Amino acid sequence: MRRAVPGLLLLLASVSAVPAQTLDGRLGTPAGEPVVGAFVTLLQEDGAPVRATVSRALGQFSFETSYTGRFSLRVERPGYLPFTSEPFVRAPDDRLTLALTVSSPPRDLSSARTAATACVAGTAFGATADLWRHAVLSLGIMAVAEDAGMLDVRGMRYLRVLNTGGDLHQGVIEQEPFVGSSVPYPAAPVPELPAGGFVSSDETGSLQYQLPTPRLLLSASFLAGHCFDRIVTDRGRRERVGLGFRPAGGGRGVGIQGVLWLERASAQVLEVDFEYRDPAQMAPRGARGQIGFHQGRDGLPQVSRWWVRVPREFETSYAGGGGGRSRSNVESGAFVFGDNDRPLEDPDGVFALIGGMFTLGPIMVEAEQAQRIMSEGALKQIRLDEIRGAPPTDAWDILRTLRPTWIARAESPALDEASSGGELVVYLDRMRLSTLNGDPNAGGYVSAPAALAQIPASWIASIEYIPPIEAAAIYGQGHGYGVVVIRSRRQ
Repeated sequence: MRRAVPGLLLLLASVSAVPAQTLDGRLGTPAGEPVVGAFVTLLQEDGAPVRATVSRALGQFSFETSYTGRFSLRVERPGYLPFTSEPFVRAPDDRLTLALTVSSPPRDLSSARTAATACVAGTAFGATADLWRHAVLSLGIMAVAEDAGMLDVRGMRYLRVLNTGGDLHQGVIEQEPFVGSSVPYPAAPVPELPAGGFVSSDETGSLQYQLPTPRLLLSASFLAGHCFDRIVTDRGRRERVGLGFRPAGGGRGVGIQGVLWLERASAQVLEVDFEYRDPAQMAPRGARGQIGFHQGRDGLPQVSRWWVRVPREFETSYAGGGGGRSRSNVESGAFVFGDNDRPLEDPDGVFALIGGMFTLGPIMVEAEQAQRIMSEGALKQIRLDEIRGAPPTDAWDILRTLRPTWIARAESPALDEASSGGELVVYLDRMRLSTLNGDPNAGGYVSAPAALAQIPASWIASIEYIPPIEAAAIYGQGHGYGVVVIRSRRQ
């Protein structure tokens, strides 16, 4: 059975009851070009959705379902009005070809102007409601693609320090490659916000910052605590229009306030600028971030970059005496590479700053190692219960057994303090035990391994790893390979 209806957008759908119970199809333009990143929903006869997916690089889509009967397909794409196909029957050996008419992009975004509305949790009014409706489609496509593991991403995470004015202070200190089907975030991604909101504390007491990912922006927990109350325009970038949001009154956890930016021409979500708002003041005041979206290597829209900047106050001491307190912004972030092994987006020029310090060659080979380093690196502390459960007899043995990546990282300095190798600097409580890098024999100190081997496991209450960037800011020159701080049980 074959039918055809002329139109702007062609849907070539092959429907068959194969043993795997799949329904496959392809989206293309009249010129034969594939349509990528369209939201395709399989609807029952009564209009109830059965499955949803996103068209891939060649315009292909696929459903796995055991349903048979009378169905239709709904196709939605940012910038275009949605369209529902004529009904068809899903039965063995039934091949269906449809040509679906999709209207030109609506004019809502091109005519959007600055406006404000009431702030009611989970609700948008008037023009903000129209803009949010476009954002929901764009965010939904990205959320489905990521949740289904459809993405092919590789890129780099990094850590750097900026001064209070946002200018580069210490350069890129750490960088780690990643490969997978999703972008690594500063905290484990969740479908709904935890009770504490966008910032929570882990078992070590470290703050974990959630990003406004597509899934979280569409979640019931986000909508229940935030409202969309204004349309924002950018005079410097007239090609985009923003949807302002903020926490609704009465929220208990950490919320976010900012602007969700869309491209006027396509209604695609471009980025989210946000600040963390914490009524309990658990998160540092001024903590903020940005998450960007772009078409990826496989043609699908996806998260292309993110960063989170957290103000930190450091107490700096110098070898010659003296010191003081300084305030900086510690920025953690990530960006995704395109087909040319360059970032899809890098508006802050982070990749250019790294220069020859980072090469793309080892990414595929060292993917598993990089993921292991990232997971272990998140554990910046070894607590007493972990020490008691391990067989090591001294601090050096503990590090080699429980946190070997702390030692491995010291083989490559993040700060250019030495060109011929270096090692961690060891502190017991507040007393330095090992040599400083660049001055190996000063003061009769021993090497880091020797210092660690002298500390019995029975003395240790906890061990903390301080990465190079923080170590240099806190302890000063000679600590560019990181610091290990051992806190004794007698302290």
